Amino acid sequence: MIPTTSGGIVIRNSGGGVLSWAIEEACEWLTPHLTAGESSGEIDSVLFQVDAVSLSNGDHVCTVTVRDVDVPGSLREVPVT
Repeated sequence: MIPTTSGGIVIRNSGGGVLSWAIEEACEWLTPHLTAGESSGEIDSVLFQVDAVSLSNGDHVCTVTVRDVDVPGSLREVPVT
């Protein structure tokens, strides 16, 4: 058995229209089950799998970046510890 753990974030368009979002690659030990999607107001849940086997003991930090694919420079950074 491979030790893993999981967690997630939610993405939602609170404005009008459709938000086309994408998750930038964060780090080798953190894998999202979705890397892109669209929201027109509904909540999109993105789960992450943590590969604990590749990690040494101690605290680990990573930043997940979510961007609007239609708006250059529209980044949201989510810290993961």
